[in-house]
Formats: sequence, C-alpha cells, structure tokens
Amino acid sequence: PHINVVGQTYEKKEIELWYKQRLTDPNTNQTVSSSSLIPNHALKAVIREWRDMYNEHKKLQEKLQEKLAVSEKRVRTLQSQLTRARASNNATEPKARHISAAASDRDNRAATSLLATPSRLDSKYVFKQKSQKRLMERDRKLNNEVQRAKDRGVG
Repeated sequence: PHINVVGQTYEKKEIELWYKQRLTDPNTNQTVSSSSLIPNHALKAVIREWRDMYNEHKKLQEKLQEKLAVSEKRVRTLQSQLTRARASNNATEPKARHISAAASDRDNRAATSLLATPSRLDSKYVFKQKSQKRLMERDRKLNNEVQRAKDRGVG
C-alpha cells in the first residue's frame, strides 16, 4: 500500500497504472500535482498482522475440527459398545439391568463431556478475536490521523 499526494492509500501497481493513463485522483478525478507515492508502512504492518492472525485462526479451526471428529468417533464407539453390552446382558436379570443402566448413564455423561468441554484452542480463538479487534481499532486510529493530516494540509 502506498499513499498518493492527496493522502489516499492505494495498491502501488494499481495507482502507478492509473497515473500512466491519467494524472488525476481516482476518487475525485481532479488533477494531481505529482504522481509521487509514499509507502504506507503502518497499513502494511496492520495487513501483515491481520494475515498472520487469519492464518493462525484457520490452523486453530482445523485443529478444532480434528478434535471434534475424534470426539464424535469416540461417542460412536461408546454408543456401539453400550449397544453390544445391552444386547449381551440378560434382560430378565435385575442386577444385569441395573449394571446396564449405570453403564449407559456413565457413557452418555462421558460422551457429552467430550463434546462440551472447552479447550485451550477455544481460549486461543477468543484471544485472537480480541487481538483482531485491537488491530481494527488501530487501523481506525491510523485512518483518523491521515484524515486530520489531510485537513491540516500535510501530505
């Protein structure tokens, strides 16, 4: 990203191509005094931070999906074990029914806790969301500074 003499930020290649065709501001179409450009290091840093956060977010999402798949597989395994245990128990024997019911309740609680337990990945995701909000706030402040500089006639 580069800043033109009017104070607007553009992709360097795009604004250079624009200036080769015409020496006007792309937003206002008014003639500009120069086609010189200044690198916008602040915006470039914000973009880089956002890209890194986005890539980290994607990695966390993939890990969560893998963890969910493993948890769902474990739930299915527990359910099939429970079904086999129930089938093998003698339904007419009261003690067997009690053991089967206790096992069913325990396995259902275990399966539910596997799916409902918050993980460290979840807390990292929340941290990343807060970081993204801070970056957006910094970007807003930078835009305000550029606008104030334009209003003062700097640039």
